[in-house]
Amino acid sequence: MYVLIDYDRMQVLAKHPNFQRLHEYGILCCSESSVVLPLEVEELYKEFDDVQMQLLYINLTGNKQGALYPKKMISKIIHYFLNEIPETVIDADVAEQADWAIASNKEGECMYREGSSVPDLGEEPNIQVRNDSSLESTIIDGPTVQTNMGIQGAWTPTRERQGTSTPANEKRAATSRTAGTRDIIFAVADEMWKEAGEPRDKKEILQLRKQMMDRLEAQGVKRNTSSNTLGVWVKERGLN
Repeated sequence: MYVLIDYDRMQVLAKHPNFQRLHEYGILCCSESSVVLPLEVEELYKEFDDVQMQLLYINLTGNKQGALYPKKMISKIIHYFLNEIPETVIDADVAEQADWAIASNKEGECMYREGSSVPDLGEEPNIQVRNDSSLESTIIDGPTVQTNMGIQGAWTPTRERQGTSTPANEKRAATSRTAGTRDIIFAVADEMWKEAGEPRDKKEILQLRKQMMDRLEAQGVKRNTSSNTLGVWVKERGLN
């Protein structure tokens, strides 16, 4: 299970077991910075600093006073609440809607419209839960709950992607590197960006990011890892 979080507003926008659909959903409703994370306590804890965690808690629960707990405990509370809410309904048509948003220069200005190839214009509401201090105490004192698997299907490669091959020398280069995953992602992104003629148009960058994710996946990099790191790459290269 994954969650989509708007990094600028520190709001949870959607929850879904299919990473790719959440990524495309984020193109519709997040114009700048977003992250798709596995819904796990450790992932939340590692991703956000103390201030971000407080903002995420406030926007999720509506408790303007914030949480008077250590960061790890806040991660546990947020995980529990998000685990309990229903998952967001997102079908395969979100891919067409994301492509439409890119082509129409409407990224971040759309709402997902079920059963359509074109999204609605507007702002998706963020997810909120009912604040309950007594429940929070129970969550803190109890064991971490297991994340629900979800009802809608998780992401699987399409036939086209399954047939994607990487040249043998490229595979060797990827596996023989001593650099970390971040360095590998940045190297592939820089190479593909140069091959594409060093575009700076936002639409082209978004389309190129999808191609980068496909190539990185063929090299064994998970899509959630490449998506999040490519967001950093875009910012550091001044392409946002």
